[in-house]
Amino acid sequence: MPRMTYDFFDNATDQATLMLKNAILSLLPIYRPRADLDYDRDVDFSDFALFAGYWGDSGCVEGVACAEADFTGDANIAAGDLALFAEEWLDGADATPPEPNVMTWQTEPMTLSTSASVSAPPPLAAPAPRSTTTPDAASW
Repeated sequence: MPRMTYDFFDNATDQATLMLKNAILSLLPIYRPRADLDYDRDVDFSDFALFAGYWGDSGCVEGVACAEADFTGDANIAAGDLALFAEEWLDGADATPPEPNVMTWQTEPMTLSTSASVSAPPPLAAPAPRSTTTPDAASW
C-alpha cells in the first residue's frame, strides 16, 4: 500500500485514475441555480417559460407546483420574483463558441465543372400591333 495518497494516483493506470476521479466528483455537490426550474443546471428560456406559466399565481407554499418559482418567499409570483430570476439569467449556460468552426464544410462540396456560365433569359417578343379597322360581318 502506498504511503501517500498521491503515490497511489501516480502509479494507477489511466482507467483506474478516471474511475477514482469520477468517484470523487460524484461525492461533490452539484451547483444548480435557484432559478433553474427545469433542473438542467442553467437558467435559460426553458426556465423562463416555466416561470411565465406561474406568473400571477398566489398561494405558492411548499407542496404547490408554483412554490419553486416563488423566490421571494411571499407565496405570490410577481415582479420581485422576476427580479430575482433575472439576476440568475444565463447562470450555468455554456457561452463558449462551438468547436470546430461551424463555418467550415464537414465534407467539401463536389463540383462537376471548374467554369461557370451565366445566361440571361431571351428577350420578350414585342406584342402584335392592334388592328384599327372594324371587321366586316363576313369575317365573324
